[in-house]
Amino acid sequence: ARVDDLYPVSALLIGGFAINALLASVTSFCVTSLMEQGDGLSLYHWLLGSFSARTWLHTIMAASGLFIFGGIAFYFARSLDLMALGAKSAGSLGINVRRLRVIVILLVAGLTSSSLAVGGALPFIGLIAPHMARQKVSPHIRGLLVTSAIYGAIMTVTADLIARTVRAPVDTDVGIITAIVGSPYFLWVLWRQTRQKGSLL
Repeated sequence: ARVDDLYPVSALLIGGFAINALLASVTSFCVTSLMEQGDGLSLYHWLLGSFSARTWLHTIMAASGLFIFGGIAFYFARSLDLMALGAKSAGSLGINVRRLRVIVILLVAGLTSSSLAVGGALPFIGLIAPHMARQKVSPHIRGLLVTSAIYGAIMTVTADLIARTVRAPVDTDVGIITAIVGSPYFLWVLWRQTRQKGSLL
């Protein structure tokens, strides 16, 4: 749904900054505490995004979350397509907007946490993969979900391959590679959209 149908953009931005600051302080506290105990290095690599020392058990954990929460998203695909028309339009078509919004938040949290728990933070994958998917398939949710997952997997595996070879035999954290590649791409997309619209705002 369009955010202006639910909350003002300014409220979302301020709330996002506040939550980010709170969680960043909690993360810093955890890292500091573990480093004092001599166990902070593994958490540091996880924060950067890394697949080092991962096993098939971790793969099963991530895949389970993907199929469970992805399956639920498929079930609500039609309602999500209607939400793209705006909250008021979707409500007039019989969609419980508030309930669906809560479901979407839970689904996004479940899908995100399933991957973060295994690989840590991988910057820009969640931004670039859906953007590329929208250029290739129709805007319907089901097609976007599948295509985004495929693009995201390809990008992640490619970044992992580069991370394991660029400084071999030393592994580079995957999140560093995705940030180096993703930042210029994201800025290019932003620049192109700015040129097309004539203004950034």
